[in-house]
Amino acid sequence: MDRSAEISLSGKADADAINRVVREKASDLEVNRASDGELSVTSLLSVANNLCAGFFFLMVLGYGLTCAVAGSFPKKGVGPSRREAEQSLPRPVKATEEWLWVIGGLGLLGSIVFRIVLW
Repeated sequence: MDRSAEISLSGKADADAINRVVREKASDLEVNRASDGELSVTSLLSVANNLCAGFFFLMVLGYGLTCAVAGSFPKKGVGPSRREAEQSLPRPVKATEEWLWVIGGLGLLGSIVFRIVLW
């Protein structure tokens, strides 16, 4: 955490509103400085949000894997049906898809619970 970081707000905001936000929220913000000098605001809430997005991406990746390998696409009438596509998948691809769904689904549920607890 970088204790020497400063908060500066710009724009057409009211000066009193800016001062109130800085006064009320400055102690809650955690700021990290990267090696290139760029500041970023970090918190457990942002970590929880990124975890939700990451695990959701794993689930989308699992679905996309089947679409890409089997040529089955969500639009009706393009390629084989979902059932035909699943039957034509090689065993390692099907196992990989299942594990992506399991890891993504359980991770997403866990990160949503973590996000709710932080809220």
